Amino acid sequence: MNIQRLPDAKGIGEALASLKKPGDLTLVVRDEVPRWLVLRCPDGCGETIKINLDPRSGPAWGIYEEDHQLSLYPSIWRDTGCRSHFVIWRNFIWNFGTDSSYLSPRWSPQKRPYAVTSKPAI
Repeated sequence: MNIQRLPDAKGIGEALASLKKPGDLTLVVRDEVPRWLVLRCPDGCGETIKINLDPRSGPAWGIYEEDHQLSLYPSIWRDTGCRSHFVIWRNFIWNFGTDSSYLSPRWSPQKRPYAVTSKPAI
């Protein structure tokens, strides 16, 4: 699925109001610095995901843009709601669904270092 990058927003409220369909994405930018990436879940569950990009506010993801193509690191692995796992790479969403069977038997959801929750893990 290709992302639908919408114009940058000045605040979370403006960003939330602009998202309409799965894969819609916008950045909240203040003082020319990306603070949040906000997107409609690509799994189709209808939920909105807010991802911190500002390390001064706690654990943060990295965003990269090259040739007008957006990438996010690390992957997004939701531990609530639809529990989807996906990567945003060069304006494309690679959705791995919710199947964790490909992981090691020692894997545990509690050990995922970058799970998206309503509040950043500390």
